[in-house]
Amino acid sequence: MLGWLNGDDLASLKFWIERIPETHHNAPPEKLMKPVMQAILQIIKTQGADGLKPAFPGLGKLRISLANWHTLAHALGNAPANRAPQTAANPSENLTVEFMHILTRQSAAISAMAPKGISTALASGKPMQTQRLYQEFHQHLMRYLTALDGQKTPPILRNILTVKSDGIDIALSGMVLAVSREQGSVTANIGTSKYWITEHGRGAVTQQPRHGPNVFQVHWHDGSFFTGQSSTPGNFNVDGVLTRISREPLPAGFTNLLNTGRSLCLSKFTGLALEEQSWTAKGIFSGKQVLKANGLIDALLAMKQGVIVDQALNHELRIEHEIKDGKPVSCTVSVVEQHRHTEMKFPYRQVSDPAKLQAGLNNPWGVAPVMSKVESLQQINCPPFGIIDFSTTLPWNEETQTLQGMGEIRGSGLIKFKWAGHLTPKGLFPDGSLYLEKQKTPAIVFNDEKRSSNIPVSLLPVMADLLGHRLNGSYPFSPVVWHDPDRWPIPGFEGFVNQYTYRNLVFSGYLTSTGRAIGILSETTEPGRDHSSAWAGAFYVRPRSLLDYRPVGIDQQEEHLACVPLSANEVLTPHGIVREYLLTKESQKPCARVDRVYFCGEGLSFRQITQSPELTYDSPNQTRYLVGLDYALDQKPKHLDIVFNPGDGGNDFLVVRPLDFDKQSNYQELYRDSLGTSASWLVVNREYRMVNIQFPSGVEYSGKIEKQDNFYRPRGSGKIIFGGLSFTADFEHNGTIRDLKATNSASADWLAANAQSTNNPTFTLKDWVKLISDGRLDWQNDLLAHLQVRNLGSFKNKSTVFSRR
Repeated sequence: MLGWLNGDDLASLKFWIERIPETHHNAPPEKLMKPVMQAILQIIKTQGADGLKPAFPGLGKLRISLANWHTLAHALGNAPANRAPQTAANPSENLTVEFMHILTRQSAAISAMAPKGISTALASGKPMQTQRLYQEFHQHLMRYLTALDGQKTPPILRNILTVKSDGIDIALSGMVLAVSREQGSVTANIGTSKYWITEHGRGAVTQQPRHGPNVFQVHWHDGSFFTGQSSTPGNFNVDGVLTRISREPLPAGFTNLLNTGRSLCLSKFTGLALEEQSWTAKGIFSGKQVLKANGLIDALLAMKQGVIVDQALNHELRIEHEIKDGKPVSCTVSVVEQHRHTEMKFPYRQVSDPAKLQAGLNNPWGVAPVMSKVESLQQINCPPFGIIDFSTTLPWNEETQTLQGMGEIRGSGLIKFKWAGHLTPKGLFPDGSLYLEKQKTPAIVFNDEKRSSNIPVSLLPVMADLLGHRLNGSYPFSPVVWHDPDRWPIPGFEGFVNQYTYRNLVFSGYLTSTGRAIGILSETTEPGRDHSSAWAGAFYVRPRSLLDYRPVGIDQQEEHLACVPLSANEVLTPHGIVREYLLTKESQKPCARVDRVYFCGEGLSFRQITQSPELTYDSPNQTRYLVGLDYALDQKPKHLDIVFNPGDGGNDFLVVRPLDFDKQSNYQELYRDSLGTSASWLVVNREYRMVNIQFPSGVEYSGKIEKQDNFYRPRGSGKIIFGGLSFTADFEHNGTIRDLKATNSASADWLAANAQSTNNPTFTLKDWVKLISDGRLDWQNDLLAHLQVRNLGSFKNKSTVFSRR
């Protein structure tokens, strides 16, 4: 007592220890332990754990409560570091002091085991900064565990230490440290959660409130990171994600597994940027194996089922390796591009002797890719068919690591077909045959030895549609393809056109050497719109200059699609029966449709037509005679006669007459042809009066005409206008022009310079047309060819009637 008053801490401690009867050493009363604890804390504060050694053996006989040990542990953590303890005569004293030294010198490692410390380390994504402390901590504890072998735990430590066959448990304030010899780990059990450190990494298992699932987090020193949770409390199958934070190279075995899918991907697509670290493993893992894992490979082997997803920086590429029963079973390559989704897949097989896997294929699972069974599924938005599925088994060239050889592609969706032929790495098909649904004979055969007419996948459904049951008639389609999306085919070209594009309009179909086309014109969806349109049917290439000519003027005319510019001189216009589809933005499938008859870009909708509703395309060489009823001009009902591809040497034409013209002796008739001729006349008892004709060349004629040699010719008095010149004249039966008179000063000057006789100038129509146009026009080709008499009676047995009602 006096020693304590004089500042002798050790004497004070001994004094208070002696006050405790021996019968109470196993459970000292708190009122007797309070001064003992005060003395112990004072010595630890000033001298550290070594200052307590002289107080043994009395101190070592006391069994200190767990609460007091928590106080001691805290004090030891803040105590000055002592040199390593010397061997004491009493082993029990030595073990106690050494344990106190461990608590003193490893306080930083113990603090790192607390929730805040472990969570900070896991979230930081950096290697464990207390690794050296942990290794020393675990090393000392293992040495201490060895020293305890065969000995009883000193009484002073019995409330804090529990010795087990594999390690020891240490009860500290707020946590129990479990030290495992077999696993080489130190685990902090805090409430229902666990935090642990091993020589390979650190992790945590925390339970959510209200008996929620266990949440796992593990960070290994090789840069791998796992996070997940069990489906139910106590279930050690963990649904999680494994990634790698480090930029260090991946283990060779794992890289080998990824490389096969990447090689397949690069053989199919160009311009892909594959990064070694851009992958994740998602699925169900064995929780026990994850906890025992030393790094990436062990963690991957812990996955029972799921996918390893390999990603690139562009093209929205995904390469997925499916895991079942702990083994890779298949690899799927998926690329999402605008309007298309491509997917390729091949299986893995288990190798009986993984050591015999060829170089570059060895992997931790011992599986090998079966590249002879590369299956492909490609989904392409093909307006107006919507999504078409293209499926095939692709030939894999092992030597070149590319897809190349003979194979088949099957298309399914709103239209079905099969392509059999040569397949190339980039999905183009330079030769082969197209089969329609349920047909054993090919609809068309491509056999280009030079392989210059490659066929894109996106053109196959269009070809199948044109060659299928929706074609009215037949046609000898030429197996040639034009690919340039920015340039219309050269004059005289005949074959398939693939995706000619003008602004937001895209045409794919078949073009004949005469400028007639059948196919599909679609528009891309513009921002702010939830739908787009597509037109399927007949089209015609026309001179661009004809767009300036006025339309016939039918009241119900609907100019939904005027033209698509092809060049400075030509346009593509709908011309014939055309079906317009309204397409949804996402699926590109039709949600509505309207059928129309177009003549040079001017459309008339109809509700009834005397032909099968399945028919969409007219054969380009087929004569079509369409009779329109219930249409009006100036609000008066009219009868329309429209002839396409007449086969009489003349152009396509349209005639507008009164609905009951066959019961009238006098009526007005309007006439137009596909090259821009526009005419009107009054039919009086089969004579043509009050004639007005506008030719595509710019010549205008008004007066009378008569039939002669299957052509209409000027006859009698009439008027001709061209390029600002205007004349009246008499036109004779033999084509002679007499009594030519100018109606304006410019015409008078011209007449004075070119007349043969100023009193009664005489010309032939052939000479006059050549003179007035400075040789640019020819009477036969530029005027008379547009005056051919059209005999509608010869087309009567081929008529198709359409009506608005």
